[in-house]
Amino acid sequence: MKIIDRITDSALQTMILTGNANQKINVTLRFMPSQQGWFMDIRYNDFSVYGIHVVASVNLLQNYSNIIPFGFVCTTEQPIDPYRVNDFLTQNAKLYLMNELDVRAFKEAFFE
Repeated sequence: MKIIDRITDSALQTMILTGNANQKINVTLRFMPSQQGWFMDIRYNDFSVYGIHVVASVNLLQNYSNIIPFGFVCTTEQPIDPYRVNDFLTQNAKLYLMNELDVRAFKEAFFE
């Protein structure tokens, strides 16, 4: 599991993450002040998903775990989802990229 430590307080951010076997994962993060939250778009090969609400979760992409070999974990310092534009910058919230083994381990621990 790798922390994504380049999230700033910019309301729109795009990055390319490298997973296992040099997988290229395109991520767009948007802070929506009217929703008081962060949303993400993911593009990987032929897979795309848009508007995933970034909440404290063991795998934000759990619904797609049989389709893609990675996932995202979001943790927070307080028992509340990230709701401020600077929550990742101040590390009140942290976002991690999980590889296939991480996804499998989390799935077994939390869902089976």
